[in-house]
Amino acid sequence: MPTNDFLPFASAGGANVLSQADYLVLAARLAGFVDGVAMPEEANKAWRQSAAMATMIGRFIADHGGLDALDNSDIDTLLANFISTYRSQKANVITVGGTATALVGTLNSPIVGYSVGITLRAVMPAAAVGGGTTLALNGGPPFGVVRPGGGAIQQGDWLAADIVQFAWNGTSWQIMSPLVGESLKHFIQTFDVSGTYTVGAGIYWIFIECWGGGGGGGGANGPGAAGSGGGPGGHGYGWYPVTPGQVLTVTVGVGGAGGTVSVAAGFGGTSSVGSLISCTGGGPGVASSSGPQNTFFGASGTCTGGNAVFGGVPGGYAYQIASGQLLAGQGGGAARSTGSTVSPSNVVGVGGNFPGGGASGSNANGPGGTGAGGRVIITC
Repeated sequence: MPTNDFLPFASAGGANVLSQADYLVLAARLAGFVDGVAMPEEANKAWRQSAAMATMIGRFIADHGGLDALDNSDIDTLLANFISTYRSQKANVITVGGTATALVGTLNSPIVGYSVGITLRAVMPAAAVGGGTTLALNGGPPFGVVRPGGGAIQQGDWLAADIVQFAWNGTSWQIMSPLVGESLKHFIQTFDVSGTYTVGAGIYWIFIECWGGGGGGGGANGPGAAGSGGGPGGHGYGWYPVTPGQVLTVTVGVGGAGGTVSVAAGFGGTSSVGSLISCTGGGPGVASSSGPQNTFFGASGTCTGGNAVFGGVPGGYAYQIASGQLLAGQGGGAARSTGSTVSPSNVVGVGGNFPGGGASGSNANGPGGTGAGGRVIITC
């Protein structure tokens, strides 16, 4: 059992020490004590503060480093033990060997006490192949390596030469995240259809990016008509507090159907994650039975709950480009997307660009295009 010689002083209840408020304004705190009658409560206050820090450092060395903290005037050994303990608790960076599923490594300062939260970073010898994976340090027993939430390692979790950060969770090494090219590679889950998201163990914040579905394009009836474009879905993103094990309902809005002269184009569907964020779909383009539809167009969707929200570019009007030649309205582009292209030869409207783009209207005698579906991306 390691020994700590540095003990508390004047720590009992009712100890004869100066109050903190009085010590704050004590002249001797800055100038030091001078010859004269000693005031024990003043001296005790100074000694207790010094002893408290010494005790804390001594306990850190003994309890977390498994080394002695001796009051024997051997400052060099005391410093060496402190440095060794500190290094055993901080993020060590090592190059590991072994195989993809049986990793081995050597720390300059071996971990003596496996406290929950100890981290290390390792340069990986090979890409993850999935299945049971272990890590053994300094000739010790192999411990399991798991994903956040405790699941088995999956193929692609890291690549050869990636720097991967691990944290000890009490029974195994849990991946915090691979560090690729010195930038953090998070665990990302993308939803292009509705589903559920379960918050992993140890996760208390997630980042969500969300797009609503794009609106459908307006139809046209006859060679002298052209419909307007559908609007893009709303877009937003932000950080949100969660709790491990929490299950969030993820809804992904579908793209609005293209319209005809007799059937209105459809609105894009709303995308949302629980009550955290919600992005509505884009508005529909409007049909024309004669001439270009240059009065109405598909409006952009909106977003609530995001730290930042965007509407995108609304659907475009149809217009005449030459005598007897019309051009349907372009579909509106969602944030981080572009509007759908159109040409005079597009009898049927062009579908929206993914994610969340509105569709273009149609020229002549055809239906408008279908809006692009929304998307939700959750990162932890």
